[in-house]
Amino acid sequence: MSALDGFYSTWNKARETFGAGTPDDGSQFDGSARLRQMKAGVEAAAPDARWQGTASEAYAAANKKHADIYEKLADLDQKMAAEIKNAANIVTAGRESLDRTRDWVSSLAASVPNSEAGKKMLLAIISKGMGDISEVIESSTVGMTESKGRIEALKAGYDELKTQQFAPAGGDENGKKDTQMLGDR
Repeated sequence: MSALDGFYSTWNKARETFGAGTPDDGSQFDGSARLRQMKAGVEAAAPDARWQGTASEAYAAANKKHADIYEKLADLDQKMAAEIKNAANIVTAGRESLDRTRDWVSSLAASVPNSEAGKKMLLAIISKGMGDISEVIESSTVGMTESKGRIEALKAGYDELKTQQFAPAGGDENGKKDTQMLGDR
């Protein structure tokens, strides 16, 4: 195997780490518009001047909690979609950088003379190309690791909402719960 063959083998393996096809842009994870519609529907069901008293106040408080949760879910969905798009951009940028590196090495390798001096130039070109591949992999890994951290924080935000209570805790004389948690099934 020649040094140039070794470069292409390394390049192929690096390129495989970035997968194939168009990366997902995250839009399928953004349900924020629908969640905000649901929030508006809940807010529209708030008690008005025709209904007063403690039951009305309790209903209004529970209604506000529902609306707040829909808003928080919408915000989380938007952030999740944006983070997935960010990860897709990292993949796309990595692929493009690797392609430019391969093209640069191929172009220069084709132009070196077939002599001892040309062999030394070719090794320098290949060395630079290998360094560029390494930089692309390292920077992409850093970017994806940071993205993973942000996605885990968003997951924690979703998990936190599972424990939201929609009404004051309580129950009937038989101990049956009369509140519902978002995570209840």
